[in-house]
Amino acid sequence: EQAFKLFKKLAEQGNTEAMFNLGLMYEKGQGPKQDLEQAVAWYRNAANANHVKAQYNLGVMYWNGQGVKQDDENAEYWLNKAANNGDSNAKDALEITQSERAAKRERAQIRAEEEKENSYKTVNYNDVQRNPEQYKGKRIKFTGRVVQVVESINIEIFDISLTDKDSIEL
Repeated sequence: EQAFKLFKKLAEQGNTEAMFNLGLMYEKGQGPKQDLEQAVAWYRNAANANHVKAQYNLGVMYWNGQGVKQDDENAEYWLNKAANNGDSNAKDALEITQSERAAKRERAQIRAEEEKENSYKTVNYNDVQRNPEQYKGKRIKFTGRVVQVVESINIEIFDISLTDKDSIEL
């Protein structure tokens, strides 16, 4: 508790090391009760004054959403600052965050493709042959075995050769 009071007094006077130590104390709950928002606030003060370890810790807090809303961009911003100031842990963390962000983008792309794939209305091709106008302009996926479908819609002729699970837009 004495250390906390001393660090707080020094931090309020602009001592960046004391700001960083207050951030640690709030993050770990050593001295004061654990308060991640206060930890972020003190890390930010120290990080803005170019305290490299505070920049790294702040980046990690943003990455993990501890005391702040999870924010990849802010995480990478602070990790970049720390890495540019020579923190090797920040360089390693930055590689991991960039790799994880690339994986997130890839997963999002896969989900989007799956959603697109699932957006097709599945119909039997015989239904389309019987009433092609009903399906015009809709995304459909044929079920059943389709070798060739010839349709007349508004005097236009569509000659479509398909196999199982092929999809078209009419």
